[in-house]
Amino acid sequence: MERQASICLKVLFASRGLQIFGTSVMVTFSGLVGAQLAPTTSLSTFPMTVMLVSMGVTTVPVSFFIARLGGRKAFGWAGMLGAAGATIAALSAWLGSFVGFCVGSALLGAYQASAQYYRYAAADVVQSKDKPHAVSSVLAGGVTGAIGGPFISLWSQEWFAPGRYIGPFFALALLLLINAIVLFRAQALARVSRRSPTGNGRSMSLLLRDPAFLRAASLAAGAYAVMSHVMTAAPLAIVACGHGAGVASSGIQWHLVAMFAPSFATGFLQQRFGLKSLASAGCLGLLASFALFVTSNGIFNFVVGLILLGVGWNFLYFSGTMLVVSAMPPEDQVKAQAATELAVLGSAAVTSGLAGVVFAAAGWMFVLASALVMLAPLAAIVLREQAGILLSKA
Repeated sequence: MERQASICLKVLFASRGLQIFGTSVMVTFSGLVGAQLAPTTSLSTFPMTVMLVSMGVTTVPVSFFIARLGGRKAFGWAGMLGAAGATIAALSAWLGSFVGFCVGSALLGAYQASAQYYRYAAADVVQSKDKPHAVSSVLAGGVTGAIGGPFISLWSQEWFAPGRYIGPFFALALLLLINAIVLFRAQALARVSRRSPTGNGRSMSLLLRDPAFLRAASLAAGAYAVMSHVMTAAPLAIVACGHGAGVASSGIQWHLVAMFAPSFATGFLQQRFGLKSLASAGCLGLLASFALFVTSNGIFNFVVGLILLGVGWNFLYFSGTMLVVSAMPPEDQVKAQAATELAVLGSAAVTSGLAGVVFAAAGWMFVLASALVMLAPLAAIVLREQAGILLSKA
């Protein structure tokens, strides 16, 4: 059984990397393809919006889908759906169909929503003492997508007509198909969350009044809100300061690596220092990144600030995830996970959209000020928990 769990974690590690590769393909190429296919340039980024909306709409149904079928079938079929979406997107780019490209983007959004549950699946297939290492190892898989994704995209661009950006979507479709087949064969995933979504657990209204759940979901969603807000505006600020698009691209790539690389150690750090200390370190990392952004507009401050932004996000997001896993009873896990993911995606969509508005209206410093306002309640939650620890030791 432990051997099956170990194989399953490796599969989920690779699957997480592929999810991040899929995200990078959409972020990099959907706007370029949209500009070629859309009836008006104002709709060039609409396919990316379609993917994000699809993720939000399907997040809760996906949780129930996993509960009904178990992780092996649910993740496998979701991978097939993603492969179909990438194929439709590639064919639509080839044939010049904007509507078809949006349909493919919507299917990729549903796949992305399912992939958000990989970290919960990792916790389900191991014993309680191994859950921190399991969750962190799956999150760490994002490093492979952040580093390897751009190379695969660059290589596959030349598969078909240059400048049509068809190759990366076909490459994504092929990899998602292979990944789906592997997920179908991962026996340990059959143990993941196969229970009734209604069950004997609390109603959603009672769950949303549980302070423990609200703290856990707030840390996960708040971490995404702060990070998305600053990350979205950072390339605009870098270019506005005269550093060029190349610096912006490098800064974001290092930021993506920093978002996932700490996960190789977060499981150990939690067991060594405790989850509340890890969450405190996450808040400090975000504050340190803000300090670097504020003190100078130099390349060093932008790049290192983005790295610290990624590390701080990782610690807080991991802390929120582990609190959901550990604080909620098994009968509440389906609804707790679904509500948390809906909050995460909703907060990321809203704050990333606001970033461009705030930057255009008031500038980079106001983006940082608004991010600090978002961070304040998260820091208050963490400080409250730490105060409880200190008082208990007094």
